[in-house]
Amino acid sequence: MNKEERELTKEYEIADKIADAKEAELDMMSFDSFSEYEHACKGIFDEVNRIGRKLKLVKTPVMEDLDDIGDHMTMEDFEANCAAGGFINYDGHGYYASETQQCDIIIMPSEVISRNIRTDFTHVKWYNR
Repeated sequence: MNKEERELTKEYEIADKIADAKEAELDMMSFDSFSEYEHACKGIFDEVNRIGRKLKLVKTPVMEDLDDIGDHMTMEDFEANCAAGGFINYDGHGYYASETQQCDIIIMPSEVISRNIRTDFTHVKWYNR
């Protein structure tokens, strides 16, 4: 684990504990409707998600052989499918991959659209829901 990954992991854990505590606090309150509760929860995990996205970009990947499930494709094909709307977050998720292996880091179509992706992988292993 590199220094930046360690620091972001610590930040993530702290932000996650704070968000969990806020959520638990809200869970103890009374709301007239679920939508009121949902509105009160809005934004609680924004910092956790922001740090998580940064962490995915620097995380040391754990590689393993490709499995027999899912679709293995080049990053170029995955990006084109995402841009065309062929893959959306609701459809499933992918893992960064090479020509012969996949890793433990998830890639989502919305990350491709926002250009918040790693550049050190040539392929993606995609899993539909």
